[in-house]
Amino acid sequence: MPRNGIFKLITLVFVLLAAAITVKYFIDKSKTKQLVQESESALAIGRAASELLALWRSGDPAMMAPYCRELFDPTIIYSAHYMRCNPDYLKCLLSQRPKFDEVEASWLRVNPAKSGQNWSLSIRLNHKKMSQILNLEDSCSSVELPKRRYAFKTNRGDVLWDNFDRSIFIDRSPVSWREIEEWVNTQNIKLINQLPEIATQMRHQPASGLVQEEMQGFCKYRGKVVASLPVFEAASYHPRDVKNIRPKRVVHSPYPWTIYRKNDFLYRARNKAWRVNREDCRKAYVAECMELGGPEKFSDPVPTWTGITDTIGGIAEYFVNPFEPNKNFFFSNQKLPAASPWHELGRYGSWNGAGFSSNDFTLDDNINLLEFPIAVGFRCMVEKE
Repeated sequence: MPRNGIFKLITLVFVLLAAAITVKYFIDKSKTKQLVQESESALAIGRAASELLALWRSGDPAMMAPYCRELFDPTIIYSAHYMRCNPDYLKCLLSQRPKFDEVEASWLRVNPAKSGQNWSLSIRLNHKKMSQILNLEDSCSSVELPKRRYAFKTNRGDVLWDNFDRSIFIDRSPVSWREIEEWVNTQNIKLINQLPEIATQMRHQPASGLVQEEMQGFCKYRGKVVASLPVFEAASYHPRDVKNIRPKRVVHSPYPWTIYRKNDFLYRARNKAWRVNREDCRKAYVAECMELGGPEKFSDPVPTWTGITDTIGGIAEYFVNPFEPNKNFFFSNQKLPAASPWHELGRYGSWNGAGFSSNDFTLDDNINLLEFPIAVGFRCMVEKE
């Protein structure tokens, strides 16, 4: 080959090599820039997700006023627990604060519990070209039953049981109207008794009017079951010695806040005049408490030793009773005066689960002291592995 041809060939090779290096350089630079942008987006979304998770779990009520009056009544002092893990709280928050730094957060959906998947709220997070879905699970509505020995009274005597090898969680409070409304609207549920129009100031109050099958359906939607009476009692009875987790004898006091029966206002009200006051009504909202305002105004109830609320007074509750199935109903409710004998743990009757008139309930005695129809509430529980 002539020298001139060799030179041209070498020149061409160098040109092509230089071009290849240049192209590779710009491709690598572009990839690097893309990786940097993706990394920045991932970090930004991670920070926003962390902040949203903290807000979801804390539920600071101060962040609500004066917004979202269709969801929250500004005249109600909501308990912190009601706001925690509450989809309405996040919906309101996002309507006022749609961006977390440069990350856009938008409401997506509520997800029912399924096999291997807990109930959750999905939020979409966007930063530049990156989009991620944040699933916020419920870690707030239940309390874990302390591991210890318990007892449940039956007609045949006490049944001793324990949960040393079990992790049982029971709802802090009865299922609310807000929760039922969410279930009905997101799952297209048709209730036997049509869901009434719920005033904003009542959405945090216990729901009623559901039959047993519907109660079970709601708890399943949340990945739970209807609470059992032995678990409810265990979470309500105040143990004489909290530190002794294996007592030889489990003593039951009828009131959750004290082991001294005769000192409680519900007992004293039977024998002498009792003057209604807010502190007692925070423990048990009974008929006389109406003088101080409706039940919606008492949104800061005194909890039991485990942290559950609305145990006595308030709304009557249905439970599952594995030891005596025919005793599944706790009649204590806000229509009964403080002196009523039904404001005691351990005194139960039966509900057929279908209606709310006197024909639907069975009680050994004094059923004539009750006022019908009875508003029936319920709460859920779950046993985790």
